[in-house]
Order: sequence, then C-alpha cells, then structure tokens
Amino acid sequence: WGHSMGTGVALWTMNNLFQNITDLKKPSGLVLEAPFYNTMQGFVSYPLTRILKVNPYFMQAALDSFTTVKLDFPNNELISSLPLPIVIIHSEDDNVIPYFHVELIQDYVKQHRDKNLPSVRFITVPRSAACGHNHIYSYPKFQEIVSDFSFLKRSPSI
Repeated sequence: WGHSMGTGVALWTMNNLFQNITDLKKPSGLVLEAPFYNTMQGFVSYPLTRILKVNPYFMQAALDSFTTVKLDFPNNELISSLPLPIVIIHSEDDNVIPYFHVELIQDYVKQHRDKNLPSVRFITVPRSAACGHNHIYSYPKFQEIVSDFSFLKRSPSI
C-alpha cells in the first residue's frame, strides 16, 4: 500500500522485488492511494512549489536538481510494467496531488500496459465525498471497495 509520495516508494520497491531474482515472496497486489504521475509532474503541481513559478529560473534549477541527485519516481512507467494487479484510488477534490495525475496515469496505462498483465483498476472518490488528499479512508464506500480485491484478503491461519 502506498499513499501520496509513498506511492513512488511502493512502486520502486515492487519494481525491485520483481526485477531481482530472489527467494522473497512477491506481493500478490498493490494499492496506490492518491498517486502522482512521476516526480517532475508531482513537483510542478505541488502547492508549495508555486513560489518557484514566480521566476522560471528557480523552477528549472529545482527540476534540474532532481536529475542531479537521481531522484526519479517514474510511477506511470512502473504502473504500466509491474506484473501484479494494482488498484488506484484518488479523490477528485485532492488539492495536494491533483486528480489530473490519475487521469494522466490512466491514459498512459491504456497505451503502454501489456494486455497479458493483471489489470489496473481505477477508483474515483467523488468530490462530493469531500475526502481531499488525506481522508480517502473515510469515504463511506471505502471498506466495500477495498474488500472487493481478493489479493487483500488474508489467508486463513494454519
């Protein structure tokens, strides 16, 4: 499970688990709550970076620093390539990672995800639910939605 910036970490971790041949048990699915499209898009649309937009030089310097320190979370690419079912939940009234990120992800997945891979399911929490960025769990249908995913069901204890 990954939320917000944690979706980048969750996807990076999953990618490394599936890329490396290990004896570690692989997860059977992944839930992403309020994911960002990629690092650059996430940074540019983040509310606190508005001050950098006053001078294009400041914004470019900040973006260049991501390249310099190799801080890149290409969520769109990883979502399209991971060989496990993925559920993406995003609220239309999210002011931290705006809803257009999930629309960009959805378009990217449609174009690039291999049809033989497990599905990516997109769940939209309506603006009327007023869940914003941090309260998707309070959406009245949240428990019902999450319980629909078989990979989230616990195995019986032995």
